[in-house]
Amino acid sequence: MEKPDENRVGKFPSPYKLLKFQLSNALLLKRDSLLRSRGRGKEALFPEGVILSRGRIIDSKQFIVAVGRKEGVNLEQEKEQWKVGNTLFLKVATEPGSTVVQVIKSRRCSDYGKRYVLLEATEQSNIQHFEGQRVDIFASSDSSKVMGTIHDGGGSNSGGRDHSGQSNCKGVNYLVTLPPSKADDFDKLDNQLKVEKRVTVAILDSGVLMRQQDTAPGLDCKDLNHNGWDFVSDDPFPHDDHIGQHGSKVYSLVRKYASPGVRIMPVKVSNLNGALDLYDVLCGLEYARTHEANIINASWSFTSDGNNNPDTDFPLLLEAMKDLDASGVFVVAAAGNRNQYMPEANGEIARSLATGQRAPNIYPACYSAIQCNVITVTTIIKNRGGRFSAFENYSSKYVNTGALSDGNQSHSDGTFQIPGLSGRFAGSSFATPIVAGKLAKVLSEAMGYVSRRGAIRSIEGFHEEDDLASSIRDGGSYIDV
Repeated sequence: MEKPDENRVGKFPSPYKLLKFQLSNALLLKRDSLLRSRGRGKEALFPEGVILSRGRIIDSKQFIVAVGRKEGVNLEQEKEQWKVGNTLFLKVATEPGSTVVQVIKSRRCSDYGKRYVLLEATEQSNIQHFEGQRVDIFASSDSSKVMGTIHDGGGSNSGGRDHSGQSNCKGVNYLVTLPPSKADDFDKLDNQLKVEKRVTVAILDSGVLMRQQDTAPGLDCKDLNHNGWDFVSDDPFPHDDHIGQHGSKVYSLVRKYASPGVRIMPVKVSNLNGALDLYDVLCGLEYARTHEANIINASWSFTSDGNNNPDTDFPLLLEAMKDLDASGVFVVAAAGNRNQYMPEANGEIARSLATGQRAPNIYPACYSAIQCNVITVTTIIKNRGGRFSAFENYSSKYVNTGALSDGNQSHSDGTFQIPGLSGRFAGSSFATPIVAGKLAKVLSEAMGYVSRRGAIRSIEGFHEEDDLASSIRDGGSYIDV
């Protein structure tokens, strides 16, 4: 994720403000609440009514259901069952009565993928307690007409009438406040939205600055001849409206370091404030998987509490990582930035050096410990003494490699030059697309299956370094840019 620095970035229209550091989830919500109490709700990052649950930012009235694909299912009938606007009744098996919900979003971007449905309670019902429970779904108040069952945790029962689910959560990449009057205007990136058969890097982010596009009436996200989608606005053109142009910067770096034949797929899941809905991210991941992406760049995160249980923190996100793994898709994830969630943590994921307190896991970065398709990337610097160290978050358990700031020069400052922009930019957000782009070159030349370890070692500029052995997994390595 990008490290906000107003002095370095510049050219942000007043009164638009960047958050100088990514804050903990609790502090972000406290800040939003304070703004609303002072009549400045338009500056808030998240919708009113979101709460903390197990350290996560969730909307307690919204619940995501993953509807799997099973042979013999009538897709038109299924579409009608989960149609936006439908009223459904949810009942926890161990509790009396039922909760009335409405379908507010429903997407299936492939006949062979999952449908994700976003439900919202029609009254002031807190439905976060559905998590971890068996919940029966009824199409009417008649409790004999079960249309499906949500199983606990979101793990193994996602096919047919058996579904999985969890609360809708909020994540971040590069947080800002107040809507922009105008985006920073560097040359529009000439993105090709026509599909060609080749190695594909999907960038799940705030979109990409694009030249004027023709309208596309009737086009939906199932179309395999269209490259990219905006899941925030639900339209075919994932234009970057983020004031820091986070997605465009990531796109520009992937394009620089990937070979010319690599296709880049922009998938917009982050809004103009740099905030993400888990629902949109899940749709974006499934879109990338079913539209033949080989690599997904994830320069964003969802944050859990300090208990750090990857099986239950974001069960549907973990299930999506497993689906991507089964489809042979790598996820290249940002490790996050030093002091991001706990000022005394000194950059080490999941541990405070000063107090021993466990910092919260960030996902998908921390899935690298349990998912062999996740490659977590940090920024590496070379100091004036010629020694190497991690400049952003590090961990011998979670971080797989890093991109060397400034290349292998005499020393480096932790920043990267981005094609098309003046100035330099810091943050693991930008180390990540360098590795994703270089990984695409490896896959373009590979003759068959490539393991994570084999892929990293095959990246152009790969170096092992003893200095990094305690902060980078598998003995310590960096990628020279």
